[in-house]
Amino acid sequence: MKKSTTTKSAKAKNWNYEATVANLETIIDEIESGQLDLAEVFDKFAWAVAALQECEVFLSEKKKQMNLLIETLEDEAEF
Repeated sequence: MKKSTTTKSAKAKNWNYEATVANLETIIDEIESGQLDLAEVFDKFAWAVAALQECEVFLSEKKKQMNLLIETLEDEAEF
């Protein structure tokens, strides 16, 4: 399966972590309700997996940024 790629600039302009998490929660509720056709379940599940991967990348990038900021503060405190 090929991973979808999103450029950082497009992601920054159009993608929102909180909105994505809210959409994921809605999808989980819809799937758990049992009211969807099987094809819809697969489509929504596929979207959810891709969205979770985007969230994971986003959180990983932010963690790296925070660690860099913390390291910078620690370096400045040594002077």
